[in-house]
Amino acid sequence: MYNIRIPAITTKFNKNNNMTKIPQFVEIKSAGARTGSEYMAITKNGTFSLYSGFYPKVKSFSKCIILVDKKQKLIGLQFGNEELGKGAYSVIHGEKTASVYAGNVFENNGLDIQEWYGKYPPEKYEDPTRANVYMIDLDDKIKLNRKPNKKQLEKLSPVIS
Repeated sequence: MYNIRIPAITTKFNKNNNMTKIPQFVEIKSAGARTGSEYMAITKNGTFSLYSGFYPKVKSFSKCIILVDKKQKLIGLQFGNEELGKGAYSVIHGEKTASVYAGNVFENNGLDIQEWYGKYPPEKYEDPTRANVYMIDLDDKIKLNRKPNKKQLEKLSPVIS
């Protein structure tokens, strides 16, 4: 057997080596959700995603009614609890976000999910007959600067035979 002596590790961060730099760490943890994003999105399967910046406005509600104005291309979500009655959609709460699955709203009302899919800035709608209504307007969809994926490129490019 060899008798090799390994010297102690000497770095500027080693306590036994008269540290030249003493870290003053600030603890950082994952936020778990996007912050500062006061948006509502519609996913490709018809789920309304309520982002973390918007979530505090609706976190106390368990139910939702969807309001549609096809002519003006508006969708509203009225939030509430049991007072919204039977048939109201459930608001599914996460830690800092929420969602409402409503794919059948698009199918049953002739709305094209692909057209509505995207991110929107919701606006509070004041209505004397309804409380807690937030509207999104198709014309206000936020354009994303994403590169198209392979499937999207195939749709865009002409077929060469």
